[in-house]
Amino acid sequence: MVKGRQSYWLLKTEPAEWSWEDQRSNGGVSTWDGVRNRQALNHMKSMRLGDRCFFYHSGGGASARRIVGVVEVVKQWYLSSVPDSFRGGRGGDAAGAVDVRSLGEMRRPVELRQIKAEADAMKGFALLKQPRLSVFWYEKMKEAAVE
Repeated sequence: MVKGRQSYWLLKTEPAEWSWEDQRSNGGVSTWDGVRNRQALNHMKSMRLGDRCFFYHSGGGASARRIVGVVEVVKQWYLSSVPDSFRGGRGGDAAGAVDVRSLGEMRRPVELRQIKAEADAMKGFALLKQPRLSVFWYEKMKEAAVE
């Protein structure tokens, strides 16, 4: 993350819980919350207005795992009203969120197998190194989006 420059992220979601179609509804703006992993929460706290995020569907079998759209951060980290029971009652970081707005759907969704096939170009990509992490930054995301 470079101060003063737009950063690029990947946000993972189970389509049964929150899909691209859900994201596009209601004017395309939604609250991105429910994240429990400390590393993912720290990434969310680092997001700034105007940062771009790939919207990634996880789960549902290998063929469903893919980048389906792009969203933009429209409200930086804030405390949300997610109940403590959701967080397992462990305390620690307060539940929080960022708000994101749909920018556009991928003309062709980028499947996980395609990303894996580009192992050299995607070296260090957390999606491949830490597949359970739900929010992460990637310095080469802009180049990946253009290719």
